[in-house]
Amino acid sequence: MSTTKTIAKGTAWILISALIIKFLAFIYYIILARTVTPEEIGQFFFVLSVVGIISLFSDLGLGSSAIGRFVPFYAGQEKFNYVKKVLKISVSAGTLFSTICAILLIFFAGNISNFFNKPYLTSLFQIMASYFLIINFYSLAINFLVGRKLMKFVSYMQSFQGVMKVVLTLIFLFFFGFTTHSIALGFILSFLFAAFFGLFFVLKEYKTLPKTNESAKFIPLLKQMVPFGLTMVLISSMGLINGYTDRIMLGYFFPAKESDIMIGIYTMVIAFSSLIGIFVSAIASIFYPAIIEMWAKKNTEEMQKTTTTVIRWILISSIPMLLVMLVFPIQILTIVYGENYASGWIVLIIASTYIFISFLSLPSQFIIAAMNRLDITKKIIAVGAITNVALNFIFIPPYGINGAAFTTLISTIIMTILFLRTSKTTNIKFPKDIYKPIIAGILAAIILYLMASLFNFDEILINFVSQSVAGKDIFSEILLKFLKVFVLGIFVLMSFLIYLLFLIKFKAFHKEDVEILAGGMRRAKIPEKYISFAERILLE
Repeated sequence: MSTTKTIAKGTAWILISALIIKFLAFIYYIILARTVTPEEIGQFFFVLSVVGIISLFSDLGLGSSAIGRFVPFYAGQEKFNYVKKVLKISVSAGTLFSTICAILLIFFAGNISNFFNKPYLTSLFQIMASYFLIINFYSLAINFLVGRKLMKFVSYMQSFQGVMKVVLTLIFLFFFGFTTHSIALGFILSFLFAAFFGLFFVLKEYKTLPKTNESAKFIPLLKQMVPFGLTMVLISSMGLINGYTDRIMLGYFFPAKESDIMIGIYTMVIAFSSLIGIFVSAIASIFYPAIIEMWAKKNTEEMQKTTTTVIRWILISSIPMLLVMLVFPIQILTIVYGENYASGWIVLIIASTYIFISFLSLPSQFIIAAMNRLDITKKIIAVGAITNVALNFIFIPPYGINGAAFTTLISTIIMTILFLRTSKTTNIKFPKDIYKPIIAGILAAIILYLMASLFNFDEILINFVSQSVAGKDIFSEILLKFLKVFVLGIFVLMSFLIYLLFLIKFKAFHKEDVEILAGGMRRAKIPEKYISFAERILLE
C-alpha cells in the first residue's frame, strides 16, 4: 500500500473521530454558553491557560513528546526492544515530574491567584493540579497509538473522552451548581476515564510487539531522549506562550470581573474557529508518524511525493469552513452561543484566518521534526513567541480581545513564512496547481456574500424565522433555535457546493485523490454506479 493510501486510510479513522469530537465539543461549548456566565467560563479557561504553561515541566519532554518521535522512528528500523524501552522511560519520567508539578501547584495556588489579583481562583488551581498527572497518561497513550499508526484506537479514545466530557460536565453542572468547579471536575475526570480506556489498547499493542535481538541500553537511549526532550520543552514553551499568553495578559491588564468575561468570550470564539481544521487534524495525525518512518528508511523521494499530496489535501479541505467563518461570523456566534458572544465576531474572522495560514507550515514542521532538526523549529517558534508577547503589550490594553487575536495573526504569519523558507532543508515543493483551491475559495466567498446580501440573510433569521414561532415556552425556544440552525445550514451547504463546483471546473482533483475517494466509498458500501458517477464528475 502506498504511503498516501496509508495516510488516507488512517485519516478516515481520525476523520470519523474528528467529526465526533468536533460535534461533542460543539455541544460542550453550547452547554457552557447556555448554562454558565461568560465570567465563570473565563475563570476556568484562565486557570487552564496558567496550568498549561506550568505543564511544560510535567515530563521535561521525556513523556509523550519522546514517544511521538522515537516509537515510529525505531519501529521503522524494526528495533522493537528500543520501542519498549522508550515507552518505559516515558511512563516513568512523565509520572515523576507530573506528580512534582501537581504538588507544587497545590502549595503555591494562593500565590499565583494573588499575583493576578484573583484570590477567588485558589481552590480552582488546586483542583486543576491533578490535571498534570492525568493528561500525562492520556497523552502517552495517544502518542504511542499514533506512533504505531493505530488510528482506529486513537479515534475510540478521543471520542470516548469527548462523550465523557459532555456527560460529566452536565452531571456536575446540574447536581453541584453552574460554577467553574463543576466545569473543572467534568473536564478533568473525562481525561481520567479516557486515559484508563486508552491504556488498555496500549498494553494490548505492547504485548504484540515482535521480539528482536538488539540490546536497548538505557544510558545511550537516554542520551538521545534527554536532549530531544529538553529541546521539545523549549519549543513547547514558545508554542504555549503563543497559545496562552493572550488569555493570561487579558487577565493581567483588565479588572478581574471584566477580564473574566473577556476571556470567556475570547476562548469560546477561538474554540469555534478551530472547526476549520477538522479535516486537517485528521490528515496531520497520520502524516507525522508516516513521515518519521520514511525518514528512518531514507525514503526521501516518497517523502517529497507524499508531502506534496498532503499540502493539496490540507488546502482543499480547510477552505470551505473558512468561507463560512468569514462570511457569517455574527450570525454564527449569535445562533450557536447567544447574543452575549456576538461581540467576538472580529476575533472569529481573525482567528479563522490565522489558523488557516498556520496549516501551510504543518508539513515543514513535521519534516523538520522527523529530521531531528529541532534547532530550526526552536528558532522560528522563539521569534513567534517574542513577537506575540511584545505585540500583546501594545495591542491588548487598547483593543482587548481583538488586539489579542490580531497579535496572534501577526506572529502566525511570521512563523509560517519562516517555516516555508526552510524548503532547502526540508525539500518541500508546493503543488504546481496550488492556486486552484485558493482561487476557487475566493470566488465561492464572493458569490456566497452576494447571495447572503441578496436574500437578506439577517432578515430571514430575525424576522421570518422568529415570527414563524410565536410561542414563548421551552418547546418554542428549541424549535426557534432549530430553525435558525437549519437556515444557517442551508447557506453552509451552499458554500460547500459552490466551492466544489469551482474545484471541478478548475480540475483541482488528481487521479490519485479520486482513486482514494473511490476506495473509501467502496468500503462504505456505496453502490458502484454512484462511485463511477463521482469519478467521472471529479476527473472531467
